[in-house]
Amino acid sequence: MNIPCGVINDLLPLYHDGICDESSKNLVENHLAECTKCRASLGDMKDNRVEEHIMSERKNVLDNHISKIKKSLVQGLSIAIIMTLVPTFVVNLVTSKTLDWFYFVLSGALLFGSITIVPLVFEKHRGTLTLISSVASLLLLLFKIDSFIGGYSWFKIAAIPILITAIASWAIVSFIAKKK
Repeated sequence: MNIPCGVINDLLPLYHDGICDESSKNLVENHLAECTKCRASLGDMKDNRVEEHIMSERKNVLDNHISKIKKSLVQGLSIAIIMTLVPTFVVNLVTSKTLDWFYFVLSGALLFGSITIVPLVFEKHRGTLTLISSVASLLLLLFKIDSFIGGYSWFKIAAIPILITAIASWAIVSFIAKKK
C-alpha cells in the first residue's frame, strides 16, 4: 500500500510521541522503511529542533503582539492626557489670564501618566522610575494645593512623610528583589 507523505507527516507527531494506535504505527513504520524524506522529518522531531523552532516562533509572536499592545496603549493614554491638558490650558488662560488651576490638572495628569505610562514604556528599573515619577507628581500637586489655599504653610510637613515612605518602599522592594 502506497501512503502519501502528507498523510505520514500528519501522523509523525503522534508516532513520535507514542500516542497513535497500532494500525497507524504499522503504517508509519512501513512507510519509513521506504521513505528517506519522512525518516529525516522524524529525525528532526527527535532532535527537538522543530520544537525549539516552534517555541522560538511562539515567543517572537507573543513579544511582537505585546509590543504592539503597549505601543497602542501608550499612544492612547498620551493622547487622552494631551486632550485634557490643552483645553484646560486655553480655558484657564482665557478666563483668568493665569495658569492657577491648570497646574492642578497638570499635576493630576502627570500622576496618572506616571502610574500608567511609565511602567509600560520602561523595561529596566520600571518600579523605581514609576515610584520616582509618581512621588514627584504627587509632591507637585500638594505644592500647588498649598500655594493655592495655604500660602506654602503645610507643604513641608506633608512632603517629608511622603518622601520617607517612598524611600523606605524603594529600599524594601530593592532588598527583596536582591534576595530572589
